[in-house]
Formats: sequence, C-alpha cells, structure tokens
Amino acid sequence: MLLNTLVKTVKRKAHRGDPAVTTDQTTEDIIACINEAARDVSKLLPKRFWFKQGTIAVTSGSAGTPSVWSLPSDCQEPIFFHYTSGSSQYTLKKVSSDHEWFTKIWSPVASTNLPMYFREIGPNSGTGYKQIELFPIPSSNITLNIEYYRTKGTDYTTSDLGSEITEIPDYVQDLLEKGALYYFLKGFDDPLQAIAKQDYQEAKLAFEQADEADLDGNVCFRFDLLRQSPNDSARFE
Repeated sequence: MLLNTLVKTVKRKAHRGDPAVTTDQTTEDIIACINEAARDVSKLLPKRFWFKQGTIAVTSGSAGTPSVWSLPSDCQEPIFFHYTSGSSQYTLKKVSSDHEWFTKIWSPVASTNLPMYFREIGPNSGTGYKQIELFPIPSSNITLNIEYYRTKGTDYTTSDLGSEITEIPDYVQDLLEKGALYYFLKGFDDPLQAIAKQDYQEAKLAFEQADEADLDGNVCFRFDLLRQSPNDSARFE
C-alpha cells in the first residue's frame, strides 16, 4: 500500500482534509499519526520479521585491555555470533551475569586467544549503538558474523507519499490504518475517537491471537542441556 493511499483513507474516514491535496497541514498530521501507530504495530510483529544478518570487523587486542565492539546501528537485539578461523567455525557463548563475567570469565592477565564468550554492555558514548565485550581478547583479526533483530526504520515524511509502506507488512496494514485514524481523531477530541479506539484495540487483539496460534508445533517447555549431541535439549509436552 502506498503511504498516500493510507493518508487518503484516514482523511475519508475522519471526514477531514482533501484527499487530492498532499501539501496541507492535515496530511502532515496524519503522517505523524501513522508513525505513532507504526511504533505500536512494530512491537506486535513477530521478532522474526525483523531478522537481519551482518558482520563486525574485530581486530586483535592486548591482554588486560577489554575487547569492546559496537553492534550494527539498527540492532535491536542480537541473536547469535559466530566466526571462522582456519578451517574451524566457532560460536560465542553469552554470559548474562556481569558477576559471572568478572568471577568466572574475565582475567586481566590471560593471554590473547580466540574469543569464546561475550556479554552485552551499555551503548557507546558517541553514537549510542549497543556494544558487546569479547573474551578471550582476540589474538588475531576476525570477521564476526552476527544475526540479530533490527529496529524499525525511520519515520515516514511527506516525501514518502508515493512510496510503498515496507516497514509494516501488508497483512497488518489495516491495523496501521485503524491506529492512525484513532490517533488523528484523538487530536481533535472527536467523539468518534471512542469507536476508532475500540476498532484499533480489537484489531490488535485479533492480530495477537492469530500470531499466537502457532499450529505447526506442539506447546512445550524446552531446556538446553548443553551437550554436544545435536539433540541436546529436553522437551516436556
């Protein structure tokens, strides 16, 4: 769906603005409401929709100096890190506890080696990108492959009116429309906003129910037993 098509739909249902005019304040206000609804909808989409792959150029370091690296600028949440050295592939194991990192992993006197562990740390001070710390400190340059969930793209503007809405998949763009209409009417304190809000909430609920109805797998608890076998998990169904 074109962004302009969505804007025209909101104008028509709200009985405000001229659908043929794209340079008025009403159009800008509706686009702002679409962006607000898009932030709501993006939180409901399955994580897999935001899946992306990338690389980080890691260079060798020095013993005692933390090896800290920024993640891609659009990284919302990292999933998996792996790299190759020689003819072998290595995967990084996440250390979730800072206490465990300092008591069991990190050592300021350990020699550099191939990194085996990582922890997530706060954003860097320059750009605000998320960061990870590696250990052992790399003894050589490596290309670290990352799989991650990306963030939602930049907000729409009037320059995007002729473009397709790509950040939100087509099958939930009706939800985007209902959300934009609600936020637009809310700005006018329009009594129809109560109906628009109910439509929006019902659409969000219907989407969540459809998303959770995962029919291609059994409901189960899965525990990783950390064995070397490919079948290294316990399942309780």
